[in-house]
Formats: sequence, C-alpha cells, structure tokens
Amino acid sequence: RFIDHGTTTLVDGLVITACAHSISESLAASAEKLGLQQDATRWKEIWKPLNDRNKEKRTRDFIVNGQAADSKRITGSLLGGSIAMVAMQSAKQVPLTAADLEPARLFDHEILSRFLCYLSWIILLPCLAAVAAYRFRVSLMTRRLASRMEQLLDKSDWAWVLGAGILLPFVFVIAVNRLTPLGGRHIGVEATSLLLPACHFLGLLMLWWIVPPRIIRWRLSKRAAVFGFPKLSRMGWFAVFCAAAWVPFVGWAILTLSFTGFHELLFNEATLDTAFQSHSPLPFGITLAWLAASLLWLIYQSAAALFSSHSRLLHRTTTSRVMIPAFLTAMLLLAVAAIAFKSAEQHCYERDTLSKADLSGPGWTRYESLVTHQLRLELREILAPLYREKP
Repeated sequence: RFIDHGTTTLVDGLVITACAHSISESLAASAEKLGLQQDATRWKEIWKPLNDRNKEKRTRDFIVNGQAADSKRITGSLLGGSIAMVAMQSAKQVPLTAADLEPARLFDHEILSRFLCYLSWIILLPCLAAVAAYRFRVSLMTRRLASRMEQLLDKSDWAWVLGAGILLPFVFVIAVNRLTPLGGRHIGVEATSLLLPACHFLGLLMLWWIVPPRIIRWRLSKRAAVFGFPKLSRMGWFAVFCAAAWVPFVGWAILTLSFTGFHELLFNEATLDTAFQSHSPLPFGITLAWLAASLLWLIYQSAAALFSSHSRLLHRTTTSRVMIPAFLTAMLLLAVAAIAFKSAEQHCYERDTLSKADLSGPGWTRYESLVTHQLRLELREILAPLYREKP
C-alpha cells in the first residue's frame, strides 16, 4: 500500500524499510542454504541497497543550498527542530534552501524574546516595590521635602529621565539585537545555548537599573543645586559604559563560541549542547568582567542607599520617588514590546511553509510529505526485483 498509494505516512515508509531489510536478509540466507540460488540472488538485490542505505544514513550530511550545514545553526527548535532528522530519511535529500528554514529559526527568536519580556517585567516588579518603599526609610519631614524636590523637575527633565534613561537603552539593545549580526538572528537559538537574546535582555535590565538614577541626579543637581545635590561621579559613568558595552560585545563573544571555551575552562569539561569545538574563553571572560563591574556598582549604590548618612537621605529619597514613574514606563514598554514580538512570531509562523502542521498531504508537515514521496520512489526502485518474473 505504501509503494502504490500516496496516502500513507513517513512512519509507514520507515517501518516498511526496516521490515524489508530484515526479511530480505533472512530469506536470502535461507534460500542460499537450500540451494535456491536464483531466489537468494533476488533477495540479495533487495537486501544490499537497504543495508548500504542504513550505513550511509549514519554519516549523511544535512544539505542546505547544496552544501553541508549544521542543523542547530540554521534550523529552528520549536517549529523546525525535526526537519533535519526528517530530511535524512531519504537517500536523496529533498532540496532545502536557507530561505525555507529562516521563518522557523526566527520564530524561536521571537517567542524567546516575548517570554524574556515577561521575565524582565516580573523582575522589575520587586524593583518598583523597593523604590516605592524606600520613602519609609526616612522621616516624614524628609519624605515631604523629597516630594517638593520632585516637583522641581519640569517637562524637559522628565524627557531626559524617561527618554535617555528608559527609551534610549531599550532602542539601543533592540537595535543591536535585531539590526546587527551581533543579535545572532542568522543562527538558531540552540546553537548559542539560548544565550541570545537572553544576554541582551540582561544588558537592558542592567542599563535600566544604572542609567535612570544617573540622569535623575544630574537633572536634580541642575534644578536643586542649592539643596546640596551632588554632581555625578566618574565611576558611575564607567558603570554605564560597562553595561552598555556588554550588549554588543557579549553577542560577539557568543557568536565566536567563546562561551564554550569559558565553560570548559570553568568546569573542566565540555558539556554544553553545541555542535562546535570550544574556542578561546578570553572574549567571554572580558564581557563577564564588564558585567561584574556594573553589578558591583549596583550593589554598592544599593548598600549606600540603605545605610546612607542623614545628609544624603533627602537626595536618595528624591531619586527613589522619580524612579517610580521610570520603572513604570519601563514595564509599560516591555508590555508593548511583548505584543510586538507576538505579532512578529505570528508573522514568522505564517511564512513557514515546511515545518508547521499541514493537512494537504499525508505527513504532519509539508516537508514530511515531500520526504515521504521521495522515500516511496526509492523503495519502489529497491523492491523492483519482487515484481520481476522468474526466468
């Protein structure tokens, strides 16, 4: 039925192939023992190509655009994760192009970005609660004075806080991730062990934790210098530089596979799920040092806020009050971005013609149906001696 009709599945073809291999081997050996040389030759003509096919299958390359390719780099995991396995079921692979595989690969990036938006939103929620609760760290008089200091900020100051402190880091990170090769969108997320775009969202959170307080203190030092608001220190700007540099350079370190060498150096073993050999750990180590510098600055500022002297409580309380709308804006921006990522995810799903479920053919997907048809043709050629009349 599989040979003569096109309504059966790829699984049927694989079962028939395995049965044909086992039966032809057994019957060829039995016919040879019984001296039925013609029958033995006939069954060997079936068994040999099936046996050669099984051996070749173990070393068969995944071909894209006529060249061998690594499936983890070029396919997606959620939609197209099995496409390489399906492609290798036929001796002659059904042709694939990079354009065919792109939608499924980008689908992974979009859905991962959307869930990272949710995760970032959840992480910002306790941060919002912390800056809102900081007012209870000070006396009622200091709290009211801080409220008056906040009112000194005009529209241009709020534009600096929300624009340069919240919107600009978001645009910077998204631009690096989606408009440059450092976002890794030209390869599958599995090839980077999901580090992209996760590391970019980590960089976005770092920038949102460090940059807005710097902008707020700068604007307050302009508007309320008479109340002793200090000028910004250079160390703070160095922390901003480290957090900003982390975003593009971590993409470069991951794409050069430096993270595999760093993992092997750290744990003395190569256990990451990657198809590539480990590389120099130095680039990834340098980017981690930049991240550590930003984290240390953040920890120092948090500790200073908790154990601040009375002379600085007014300044820190005012900053915490302004951080509330800043964090709310960041959370709103993440919510809008999640909707945009969902829309992009749906667009990629609709563009994919190979990996998603398709009821027009016998397979789960259109590509599986094409491979099933190719396997049927190959089996028909292999099993041709069964239909040949005996002399």
